[in-house]
Amino acid sequence: MALKNCRYCAPAYQTSERVILQNPYWIAVFDKHPASTGRLKLALKRHTNSLVYPTDTEIVALRRMARRAQALVRRRYRPDGWNIGINQGKAAGQTVFHLHVH
Repeated sequence: MALKNCRYCAPAYQTSERVILQNPYWIAVFDKHPASTGRLKLALKRHTNSLVYPTDTEIVALRRMARRAQALVRRRYRPDGWNIGINQGKAAGQTVFHLHVH
């Protein structure tokens, strides 16, 4: 179920030229304002705001997408290290209340 005012749910966002990787459940886009070079966001195509709610199939698809994303960033930017994070809830710094991984 898409949420009306959620930018990640918007069909234009999910099909934009910014999408660099996708599978049936997740999209990957480079962050417009990255905290570090090569920062990607992996967003669930279906609306939910918590890591508690994805199905087992969506979680397996996330793992596969993360591997593809890491390989792409490694080839393109050759980083010395990795940060992977999920901000869940306002107190944790979540500003877009749609599940996404940085």
